[in-house]
Amino acid sequence: MIYYKNKWFLYAIFFFHNLVPAYVIERLFYQERGMTVQMVVYCEIVYAIAIIVFEIPSGVLADKIGRKKLIVISSILHGFQFYALVYANTFWHFAVVTFISGIGTAFGSGSYNALLYDSLKSCNRENEFEVICGKGNAIDFTAGLIAALSGGFLAFQFGFTFNYWISFVSSILAVTFSLLLREPPTHYTRKEKLTFLHIINIAFSFFKANANALKICINATIISACLVYIDEFWQLYLEHISFSVMFFGIVSSIICGGRILCSILSAKLLKLFKLKTIMISASLLCGFGIVMASIVQNVVGVLGLIFAISMASLIEPLVMGYLHHHADSEARATIESMSSLLERIISMILGLFFGFVATEFNIMMGFWLIGVFVIIIAIIFTFVFHSKRFSDIKGFRELF
Repeated sequence: MIYYKNKWFLYAIFFFHNLVPAYVIERLFYQERGMTVQMVVYCEIVYAIAIIVFEIPSGVLADKIGRKKLIVISSILHGFQFYALVYANTFWHFAVVTFISGIGTAFGSGSYNALLYDSLKSCNRENEFEVICGKGNAIDFTAGLIAALSGGFLAFQFGFTFNYWISFVSSILAVTFSLLLREPPTHYTRKEKLTFLHIINIAFSFFKANANALKICINATIISACLVYIDEFWQLYLEHISFSVMFFGIVSSIICGGRILCSILSAKLLKLFKLKTIMISASLLCGFGIVMASIVQNVVGVLGLIFAISMASLIEPLVMGYLHHHADSEARATIESMSSLLERIISMILGLFFGFVATEFNIMMGFWLIGVFVIIIAIIFTFVFHSKRFSDIKGFRELF
């Protein structure tokens, strides 16, 4: 039961990792330092490139030397970005910090869930994974809620830079709790010592042998990739419709509240509905919410945006649960890293179109593009999930 305590340390890491008032005014801070929408999109592409380069190697490293070490490194790099951004004044400053931040994200990707799942499995409680994962996301968003409620006020009173110093202090606390984690035993099915290539091969074999897992991941990662730009630019949306920065914290807190509710409900909904039903419904509702926000440019549009982000939060815990329940323990982090890698590639490609449209026209047209794309993807996967070929896959009917 000693490894079961890891969940409490992970909860603390999630909380302080996301107690970041800087996020509330991030786009405005960038804009104050001379960063245009196109420059921010370029930074997102730099961020994606860093993850693409380091995602799989970091996942393999986590499976090989231990997930705790990667979590500690990830937490340190996460904190470094807030310290460095205080002194950033040019595009290249922001680009370098973003690249380092991407490395930190890659190091954490897969490691958190892999450590959690193996911690639960070591005491035969892996059936709690979706519930704990959902609660972890809820704690994540609760921290974001607190940061949102305070961030707008702090920025208004003390300036944007002050929020970055508070975020840096919070990240130091996350590093402290990451050092308290205990590495759980991995449940290998092989006796031989695994090399980097062996672990990568195991991960590729998993998706090759589980076509349903691959298609589920593709659907989920596309939705996540689309939501990257909604998360990044909702502040500019509010500015476009003449919202005062004083209300940014309120909107951000409502967004966090919706995410908290949906994260907690996700595991409960799985007991009532099929996974494919939840994924398709959430995707369609998410797309319609974004399109509505781009067309109805007022408070109703803001509510549509909040609803869309909340719907997307239903999907992640369920997909992660499916992956880890079926993944090989010796490649658990690598398998999740591959899923994250796919998301970053899609995000980078989509970002080129979004950045062009948002710059040449406006942010509303960029949101419209994303919303329509999400709806199209949901419709496509409606047919994919119901196709006879997909339904005949071994194990698919039992799952859905």
